[in-house]
Amino acid sequence: MNGLRILSIDHRVPLIELADRLGAPRERLAAFKSLVVDAALDVAGGRDGFGLFMDGGYGAAAIAKARAAGLWVARPIDRPHARPLRFEEDGDVAEALARWPADVVVKCAVYLHPADAPDMLAGADRALAALHQACERAGRDLLLEVLSSPHGPVDETTVATLIARIYRLGVRPRWWLIEDQPRPSGWRRCGDAARAHDPGRAEFLTIARTIKDFPEVSASALSEPLAAGFCAGRCMFAAAIEPWLRGEMADAEAVQAMAANFAAVVAAWDAPRAHPVA
Repeated sequence: MNGLRILSIDHRVPLIELADRLGAPRERLAAFKSLVVDAALDVAGGRDGFGLFMDGGYGAAAIAKARAAGLWVARPIDRPHARPLRFEEDGDVAEALARWPADVVVKCAVYLHPADAPDMLAGADRALAALHQACERAGRDLLLEVLSSPHGPVDETTVATLIARIYRLGVRPRWWLIEDQPRPSGWRRCGDAARAHDPGRAEFLTIARTIKDFPEVSASALSEPLAAGFCAGRCMFAAAIEPWLRGEMADAEAVQAMAANFAAVVAAWDAPRAHPVA
């Protein structure tokens, strides 16, 4: 696979809260997530390397649609914003994974900071070790998202320190999803941690938080050779979902708006590759 360009709508609690605030039936979220699949397919145009982050609740039908269309799909297993890390379903994580389609990648967000209390770090360690073992037994790829900025100051060493810590647990994800680093040296430190513990395997994905800033974000990420793709979420669908839930925007208009946003970040990601600096 030549990199990953991911449209993300695995958001759960915020979209439920939005639907409730607007007085829209929650079941409408399932239909909107299906439109997101259409937007991704429109931009992909049959090309490889396009995919989705999609939840297994209101996104279950969208996952089936995306898989049938040949898109790469990752589904979150974590309980949103849980600290320490907990999984969406109680009980044995391996049993939960056994009910997933075989080709769906396991995505897990870890809200962690190196300065966290020892019990917080230890709780995350136990959950990550259990998840890794379950993925290994099931032959599933794992994608880990490391989010530190909500829980303390971040510098060029913060995420790299956590990556090294997680590797020392024996956890070896196929992909790391990393929030934008303060400078290119932060990406290099993350890359050095991966190369030291798992050479030749891991790849990095970055996050498009805004369309306007993504050219700069992507250029910084691409300074690290392990950078292999991105995900774009809220900035892709934020302008469409509220009017659509209100019944003020047609399906085709929503798909067109989201596809235009996704195409813009895809172009920003691809531009440095198409015109490399000599």
